Amino acid sequence: MTQLIARFGFWFAIIAFAASMGYSLVQILQVAGILGWPLADILIYAFSFAIAWSFMLAMLALHFSTPPERKIWSGAGLLFSGIYAAYVTPLYAL
Repeated sequence: MTQLIARFGFWFAIIAFAASMGYSLVQILQVAGILGWPLADILIYAFSFAIAWSFMLAMLALHFSTPPERKIWSGAGLLFSGIYAAYVTPLYAL
């Protein structure tokens, strides 16, 4: 079971990292004037959405792989990542 959790967390952390890099690239291309509306706005929202939810799922895997005496801290991180995901999802849609 822990091997499954480790793989789950690893791949969602990779997705969160790739989405962060994609978001940064789109922002740079938009500021440079290479990418314009509406494609830049669509890509920025899509990457933001991917960052939030994949980060939250990576934090879930971290929580389940944490020793019991430290679960309070990983649980707090999981709660904050949930708040972050719930906050940015509608924020970027407006």
